[in-house]
Amino acid sequence: EHSSILEAAGVIIKYVPKVKVDNFVSAQLDKFRILELTEYERVLYMDSDVMAYCSLDYIFEKSMRSGTEEEAVLRGTTILAYNNEPAHGGMFMLEPSIENYNSVKEAIQWYFDTYKNKEMDPILGWGHNITAPDKWQNRNGKTGTNWGFYGG
Repeated sequence: EHSSILEAAGVIIKYVPKVKVDNFVSAQLDKFRILELTEYERVLYMDSDVMAYCSLDYIFEKSMRSGTEEEAVLRGTTILAYNNEPAHGGMFMLEPSIENYNSVKEAIQWYFDTYKNKEMDPILGWGHNITAPDKWQNRNGKTGTNWGFYGG
């Protein structure tokens, strides 16, 4: 019922295929499959528990270029910070690209081949030890230099 309301409003809904391995890491990584949707300039990913209370057209409008990169307020790839994390994995916008999708897959495969571990390491993360001055910052101004945040 909810999807028919969205479709009537002109929203195109695509579902990410169900994860083959039912764990948190697989569920997070499968979200990057939206990079394969190259028939679109931008794709907004939303988890099933994210509720839009208004039109989200402005996110696309603010990221579209009309001549030069400087005219876009948002970048084509926009990931929002959350309360205690540097990125909100439940809603983000990406510019689809097969090259970027392949790069993400290669990075993940390298990590799994190198560390033989399917669990996230809070220090190494995906193979990058975050050290000062490199850091992440959430919307409340909290900064961190490890991958221990939810969804890292």
